Amino acid sequence: MSAMAKRLMEYGLTLVILVILGFMLPHLMAGDPLVAIYGDAMVEMTDEVRAALRERFGLDKSIGIQFVRYITSLIRGDMGYSIYRSAGVSEILGPPLVWTLLLTGSSLLLSFIIGVVAAVEMTWRRGSRYEKCAVIGFLLLSGMPEYFVGSLLVIGLAVHLELFPLCGALTEGTDLAIISRLFDIVRHLALPVATLTIVQLPGTFLLMRGAMVSVMGRRHLLTAQGNGLSDRVIRYGHAARTALIPVVTRTGIRMGTLVAGALFVETVFAYPGLGFLTYDALLHHDYPVLHGVLLLMTIMVLLANLLTDILVRKLDPRTRDVHRLHRSFSL
Repeated sequence: MSAMAKRLMEYGLTLVILVILGFMLPHLMAGDPLVAIYGDAMVEMTDEVRAALRERFGLDKSIGIQFVRYITSLIRGDMGYSIYRSAGVSEILGPPLVWTLLLTGSSLLLSFIIGVVAAVEMTWRRGSRYEKCAVIGFLLLSGMPEYFVGSLLVIGLAVHLELFPLCGALTEGTDLAIISRLFDIVRHLALPVATLTIVQLPGTFLLMRGAMVSVMGRRHLLTAQGNGLSDRVIRYGHAARTALIPVVTRTGIRMGTLVAGALFVETVFAYPGLGFLTYDALLHHDYPVLHGVLLLMTIMVLLANLLTDILVRKLDPRTRDVHRLHRSFSL
C-alpha cells in the first residue's frame, strides 16, 4: 500500500471519529432547544403540545437513535432541518460558507505572502536595525487575540474615522451595479480580513525567519553564489524554497484554528459567515445547524491538511527521493 493511500485511510478514520464527536458535543450543552426557541411560551403549552413538538423535531428519541438517523440522512445527502430557522441545513450553510471562505482565504493568503516576504527580506539583512524592529514589532503583535484587534479596528477606523462600515458583508436595501457591489463587499471585508491577517502574521513571520536562519550558510547556497546566480534567485529560489516547508505545514494546520478565530471576528463585525452562524446556533441550541457547521469545519481542516501533505512533498526533495526509493524497492 502506498504512503498516500495510508494517509487517505487515516483521514477517513479521522473523519469518522470527528463526525461522531461533532454530533455528540452539541447534545452535551445544558438547556433545552425548545425552551431556547419558544422561551416563556413553553410554560403556556400543554404537555401534549410539548410532546408533539419533541416528536416533530426528533427530540423524543434517545441520542443513539438520533445519531443513527443523522448518519442515515448524511448518506442520503440530507444534512437535516433547522429547528430554529425552519429551513434545511444545506440551504442555511451555503451563503455563510461563501462569506467565511472569502474571509479566511483572503486573510490566510495575505498573512502568508506578507509574513514570508518580510521574513526573507529581514533575515537577508540580519543584524540591521530594520530586522530588530521587525522582530520586536511582530513579537508584540503575537500576544493580541482576534477580538481585541478587531475591537481596536472598529473603534479607530469604523467609529471615529468612519472609513469602513461597522458590520455586515454587504449594504442591504441598495440596488448597486456589479462594480459598485464588489467595491461594497471589499469595504465590508477590509476590517475582518485585516484583523485575521494581523493576528496570523507574527506566527508566519517568526517561523519563516527561524527557518531562514537555519538555512543561511548551507553549502547549496554557497554553491549557488559561486555559480554567479543573482542575489534574488538565491534568496527566493534556494533559501526561501527550503525554509518554506515548516511554514506551509503550519499554514495547513492553522486552517482549523483560523475557522475558530473567525468565530470571534465574525461576531465582532456581525459578519454573516459560519462563525456568526455558529454563535447564533449555540444561543438557540440549534443542533442540526451545529452538526452541519462542525461537519463542514471537519472537512475543511482535513482537506487543508491533505493539500499541505501534497505541497510538502513537492517542496522537499528529500521526501520525493524517499518516495522514489520506496517505489523502486517495492518493484
